[in-house]
Formats: sequence, structure tokens, C-alpha cells
Amino acid sequence: MIEITTVIDKKTQSAVTKKIYIISLISLIVGAVGVVAYVVLSSIFRSVYFDMMLIFAFPFGFGIVYVNALNKMKKKVNTSPSVNIYQFEQDFVVVNTVSSLNQVSTAKIFYSQIIKTKENKNYFFLYVTKTMLLPVSKNNLDETTIDSVRKLLPNLKH
Repeated sequence: MIEITTVIDKKTQSAVTKKIYIISLISLIVGAVGVVAYVVLSSIFRSVYFDMMLIFAFPFGFGIVYVNALNKMKKKVNTSPSVNIYQFEQDFVVVNTVSSLNQVSTAKIFYSQIIKTKENKNYFFLYVTKTMLLPVSKNNLDETTIDSVRKLLPNLKH
């Protein structure tokens, strides 16, 4: 059995939401530039065609909503962090979640139930569904333990 503890805090939340955060920021910037261009150009030139530039309001709104929501999630998780304790066995992983010294949940997940696994420098990400993932910290693990976990995880992508 391999046991790994991961604190679910602002750093972990940032790693999990990095991709959507970048997409949201790009959307916000592109939308803002488009809206500003619309305001400036429509005040200089009187043309119905510039009204089509209002479409930039959609990515601008999407960006505002998502950046705000992601920042609130990071702030919330930072004020009340939890800890996931992963126990990797031969055919499954047991995940115990502890918050404020109380065990919140326990889940036994067979490796066959994991639909995708990814790895970066600091984490393994176990996707239980397309939208739900479990971050497993690689901090404080030696290379032998990391290799042992890699061998257990199905479909690992670097």
C-alpha cells in the first residue's frame, strides 16, 4: 500500500483550474478589446455593421463570470482547506477526505473506474468523470514512490 496526503488548498485549486482560468482570462481580454473597439468605432462611424461587434460582449461576460467564480472558489478553499488521504492498493485507491479534523467522506475507486489520468511536475490528476478529478500531490515523494504510483494508474498522460 502507498499512502499519499494532499492538502486541498489555494495552490491545489489553482493547479486543478489552471486551464479554464487561462481560457477565461483570454475570453475576458478579447471581449473587452472588442467592446471598447465597438464603442470607439461606432461613435466615429455611423454604420449598422458595427453593431455586429456587440458579439464581443458574450466572451467578455463569460470571462467576467468565470474569472470571478474561480477566484471565489480559491478564496473559499483557502479559508477551509481539506485533506485527501490516498491509499493506493493493487486494484483500487481509497480516498479519505478530512476537513477540520473530521472525516468527511471515504471512497473506494477501482482503477477501471478512472476514465483518464494526467501528470505534471507536482500532481497526478485522476479523472473519475469528465468534470470531476482528484489531485494527488507528488511533493515530498521520492522517485521510487512516484514510479510505483505511475505503474498503478491506467492511461497516464504526461
